[in-house]
Amino acid sequence: MSMACLICGASEESDLHILFQCSFAERMWEASGVDTFFWACPFQSIRDYLELVVTNMAHSDAAFFVTLAAECWHARNKFVFQSKETNPTTLCKRARDVVHSFQETRDCLSSPTSPHPSIWTPPPSGFLKLNFDGGKIGISGSG
Repeated sequence: MSMACLICGASEESDLHILFQCSFAERMWEASGVDTFFWACPFQSIRDYLELVVTNMAHSDAAFFVTLAAECWHARNKFVFQSKETNPTTLCKRARDVVHSFQETRDCLSSPTSPHPSIWTPPPSGFLKLNFDGGKIGISGSG
């Protein structure tokens, strides 16, 4: 089994090569707008890259960096196993969309917008509160 990179022909296809050094990865990072300081470093492990990113980037930028690395990995697998090529600019857009969607969801969940109280309170005097559920089971059952 050859350890050579199927995209650029480098002699060893390591995780660092796949995510940062392969010609495909380089095109993706260049299209991303992420400063080369963060992805063109001669580190020896993924952990080194992540420590640099986490300690020197804003949370949203770090989230984009990690999401883009995952998109790179996924696109490479599609190329290797399914012969499907992905445009690096498309990966960058998809990664930005994923991070943006996550941030919107997080913000929505952290700020209550429901007009209903979060703690149950009894109904006013003279009213009866009745809760029930109904459902259908198969063709003829119900409950």
